[in-house]
Amino acid sequence: MDPNEETHGAPPDVPAEVYRTLDSLEDLADFARQRFGHALSIPLDEFHSLVDRLRANLPVNITKAEHLALRAQETLEEARAKSATTASDAQREMERIAEDAQKQAAALIAESPEVRFANAQSRDIIAQAQQAALNVRQDVDAYARETMERLEEYVARLQNQVRSGIVALERDKAK
Repeated sequence: MDPNEETHGAPPDVPAEVYRTLDSLEDLADFARQRFGHALSIPLDEFHSLVDRLRANLPVNITKAEHLALRAQETLEEARAKSATTASDAQREMERIAEDAQKQAAALIAESPEVRFANAQSRDIIAQAQQAALNVRQDVDAYARETMERLEEYVARLQNQVRSGIVALERDKAK
């Protein structure tokens, strides 16, 4: 193959020698002794020589690309690990901020005039309810005392009547 020969649309950074060597390998396979469409023998020295020429002419860019691909993979893995750590840290920070916000909101609510007014009303209502309960208890106690005093008077009258009856029976018996 001519060194100036076209390389059939190959990338410009691939040396023409690589394509010439590939063509020689094809020729080697085409002209090998064949039987029933299968190559029986290829001169191994010539084959190895052609493979060595290919290796020697491989663009440095391929090696660099392989290195860059490996480095990109490592960088990606590092970025994923860092991303997971950052996400975890951000989640914890978000939870802490939310908790602080809830505490601040509760404090602000407790200090608001509406809440103070509602608390004052609540204390007044409780005081009124306690006073009403005390009044009801006093009324119940007064009613119970009054009822017991009437019961005591009634029992005393009954007792007097029972005594009078006993005295009358004893008089009648003595007569």
